[in-house]
Amino acid sequence: MTDVSNEDRELLRDMSDRASTLYWNSDRSVNSIASDLGLSKGRLYDLVRPMGSGDDCPKCQSELVFANRTSHNNRQAACPVCDLGGVAIESVRTAARRFSEMAETEARGDDDTRVDPDLDEMANAIGPSALSPDALGVVAGLLVGGVVGILIGRHFRR
Repeated sequence: MTDVSNEDRELLRDMSDRASTLYWNSDRSVNSIASDLGLSKGRLYDLVRPMGSGDDCPKCQSELVFANRTSHNNRQAACPVCDLGGVAIESVRTAARRFSEMAETEARGDDDTRVDPDLDEMANAIGPSALSPDALGVVAGLLVGGVVGILIGRHFRR
């Protein structure tokens, strides 16, 4: 294991700052930036830090990031903490706004507090792993019950 001196860490941090600034704040090609910094294209990508999206992960509430310019242009963020990827930023904002409106309605005590069906966008972003173990047990029980019901129905139909 190689020990890295404080001076080397500082140099690496400075290079990473410069590479990230040039990468995210210019329209220059990656090859051009790498050449100016005296780096290979791969090393440049190693030094560039992800750009924060300003939005929270719907799964763990950490800040979502854009790993590269393509993901930024496509508005597809990822979570560096829980590895949730391919999160469409507009879907996160839209679903979060709807959820916030529902919470405000419920807090006011309005009668219309039913779940908004368009929150499927948020459920798709979070994925099935967000279900609690109890909820997974209920879903599994319903599926098994449905299969058993079908089999019994077929048996008595004969």
